[in-house]
Amino acid sequence: MKPNEPTMTCNYSFIIPHTSNSESLKRCVDSIPERDDVEVIVVDKTKSVGQAMNIGLKRATGKWILLSLPSDFYSDYFLDVLDEYRDTDYDIVFFNYNTIKEKMHPSVSSSSTSIIKRIVTRTMTFISRIASFTTKILSSTTKTSSVSENDSRGSEPLNQYDKLFAKRDKEGIRYYNLCPWNRMIRRNFIDKYNISFEETGKDSINKYIRQIGSLAKDIKILNDKLYNYSSSVD
Repeated sequence: MKPNEPTMTCNYSFIIPHTSNSESLKRCVDSIPERDDVEVIVVDKTKSVGQAMNIGLKRATGKWILLSLPSDFYSDYFLDVLDEYRDTDYDIVFFNYNTIKEKMHPSVSSSSTSIIKRIVTRTMTFISRIASFTTKILSSTTKTSSVSENDSRGSEPLNQYDKLFAKRDKEGIRYYNLCPWNRMIRRNFIDKYNISFEETGKDSINKYIRQIGSLAKDIKILNDKLYNYSSSVD
């Protein structure tokens, strides 16, 4: 770089805790566009998910932080959508995701990936209960038109989690959406509150998500499915 040449601003930092499956990691990294304003940080084999995330946060230089599992991948158009919010002052931009059922490499079931996926399994059950309760409350207190039970892209029925996004349910998504990857978080927001992951204990992901959910003052909810969560099957 020439002495007087301005440095390129890094807009997005992607942090991926890596286990041992290079093939799935490659798919994940390949789904992230190669751009001058994008950096990908892969943290290899630490003692805990929390430690891996904290290492990534310390290395990250982007305006926005995104977390991903090595077994998952982003949708083709996801960064085009997020670019629309790149220069906004939102603390968090949430986006929906697809669940992809596929047979996984045995090594993926270990370390950070399996820990987070177990959290998600429990969370999805809890979200279903919350969404069902919210639906009952809404139906009994308002006469306004309800959200369609079908996704606007076709006749596929919405699951309970999709309904939270379709209704832009801020409280449900802020506190009960315990999936760490379907959001981008403004780095200044993380630094302002000195947010980090606990490096011990089984609940570090949930505590982190609840912490940022409670501290965020301004959030944006997108129903676009920009992430693909890989759910293992036998």
